[in-house]
Amino acid sequence: MPKTVVWSKLFYVCASYLIILLVFNKISALHRKINDGVRLRKEFNGLRYSEQVLSCTLRNAPIRDMVGVDKYGIQLGDDDCDITITVISNPFCRPCAQMHKRLNEIINSSIRIQYLFIGLTDRIMEINRYLTAAYHIYGDKVAWKLLTDWFETGNKCPDFFNKLNLDINDMTIIEETYAVNEWIRRGNFVGTPTVLVNGKEVQWPYAVEDYILYSSK
Repeated sequence: MPKTVVWSKLFYVCASYLIILLVFNKISALHRKINDGVRLRKEFNGLRYSEQVLSCTLRNAPIRDMVGVDKYGIQLGDDDCDITITVISNPFCRPCAQMHKRLNEIINSSIRIQYLFIGLTDRIMEINRYLTAAYHIYGDKVAWKLLTDWFETGNKCPDFFNKLNLDINDMTIIEETYAVNEWIRRGNFVGTPTVLVNGKEVQWPYAVEDYILYSSK
């Protein structure tokens, strides 16, 4: 066999070995990073759910003044529930739709949910009045289902409400949506959804589900 052929084969064997070695090192490094990430996450969650840290964060969060809007908006649940979740929402907000899905998963007899809709434009205010009117006329369960369908459907036009025969020019509806919008403006709420639990704004790194778990203890 010619020497050039032998050297060529030897070169390819060595190159293949080096490639395998490099790939193995990369995989090992990635594996170490994943293990480090899992370890750090466990340590973070251990600190996050420490009774002292959780208690300090949740109990000492500033409380918003709910006077004036505590009876407004779409509400689901009894007035004497231990936990009231207030959601400042925008009917055209995708994260608000995702939050609504999460709320659908945690509804139970000890939770009262209140939706207050921000009105940034005339178009949004019109939809807010439709949703408010539906709650006033048809009650909480129908309004909640309507809101769920609204967030899930692709139809974001006023004709979504045509079949309900709602009067959005009723002064009670207009005054309520205006009062809610003024309360939101005075409170300097900017992002949506903003979630309050018993008047306390949910604080990072916690989620609304954590507040419910803590409040139920």
